[in-house]
This record gives sequence, structure tokens and C-alpha cells, in this order.
Amino acid sequence: MIKLIYYSLFSIQKEDKRMSYKKHTKEFKEKVAKAYLGGARPSDLAAKYEINNTQIFRWTQKWKEKGSFEDRRGKRGKRKKPLVTKIDKKEMTKDEYIAYLEMELGILKYIAFLERKSQK
Repeated sequence: MIKLIYYSLFSIQKEDKRMSYKKHTKEFKEKVAKAYLGGARPSDLAAKYEINNTQIFRWTQKWKEKGSFEDRRGKRGKRKKPLVTKIDKKEMTKDEYIAYLEMELGILKYIAFLERKSQK
């Protein structure tokens, strides 16, 4: 707090050396990764392109593993099987049916517990 007052009173501004967020193209990332794999020093590349050394290593690792910088977030495709399947009780063995009923009873007890807890 004191430093903040001091800086504001004397209008001294600290230089913020943190790099701002930049979105780099796939081509740029590929260019940097290939330059690093070609033998360029990471510190030279970082200074030239104004990026962090760690980012160079991450891009290079991703390039080695996948061979591209395609963003696959949200593009995994649809699931083959539904999460919940219909259970055929007729095809269950006696032990499987008992285990199923015990699980069902446990779920019902937990629901009752939650209902009692919410009423308090």
C-alpha cells in the first residue's frame, strides 16, 4: 500500500516487463519450431520474435509429437456408445441382479439423505 502511494505521489512508473498475450498463427509456430530444430538457439529466437523460451520448447514438442498445430479442442467427435445403456434384467445372473438391486438401493438412500439435508 505504501509503495502504491509513493508511486502515485511522485508519479514514478514501474516498467512492466511481462509479455502481453498474443495469438500466433500456425504458420508462425511452425516457422519457430523448425528454426529451433534446425539448430537456432532458443534465446536468439526468443529475442528475434519477442516470445518466451518456454513457448519455443512447447511448440517444438507439439510439432515433434503431432506434426501440426491444429487446434482440436471441441472437435473430438461424437461418442460411439451412449453413457447410459438400458439394462436388461432378464439376462442377468442371480449375483449380478443382487448387485444391481444393492446399487439401486444405495442410490435411493443417498437421494433420501440429500432431500433430508436440503429440508434442514
